[in-house]
Amino acid sequence: MLVILSAYLKRKAYEDREFRYRSYFTTMSDASLVIDRTPRILDVTQTACSLFKYQRNEMIGLKIADIVTDDEISKIDLHMQNILKNKVARFESIHVTKNGHQIATEVHARRFSERNHELIHVVIRNISERKEQEEALMQFYKTTKAIGDVGGMLLLAFNEQGFIR
Repeated sequence: MLVILSAYLKRKAYEDREFRYRSYFTTMSDASLVIDRTPRILDVTQTACSLFKYQRNEMIGLKIADIVTDDEISKIDLHMQNILKNKVARFESIHVTKNGHQIATEVHARRFSERNHELIHVVIRNISERKEQEEALMQFYKTTKAIGDVGGMLLLAFNEQGFIR
């Protein structure tokens, strides 16, 4: 009887832990994927499906190359080698939705083992808005610098009385 109770309590603790981690995984605000070494998508969150405009059953089984731009495909092997060697990686990428829309992303990947299989948990954050803001700031900086340069030349060209120096 004690053995059965012990087994039940272990199983219950395992189920509670699994439920807790599944809740963490499914309620993340960033897109989250589990991929294998090939790198094929094995599991996704609803947030990932919403970001990439796929149904869950459509995303599972896709390769990472299916959801990045052509320019990014050539970087996949390098990223995978880095993840497998260092266990973690962070990089920026350009992902593509089902309808072809490009999304600037920040990717965090961590290697882990599950039942003797090496897997990778990938968190993808949409940074498109941040990139647009950075670009707007850069344009503002260039414009104000150009105005400042012209203004500086004018200040150097004229003295206080309006005479050319």
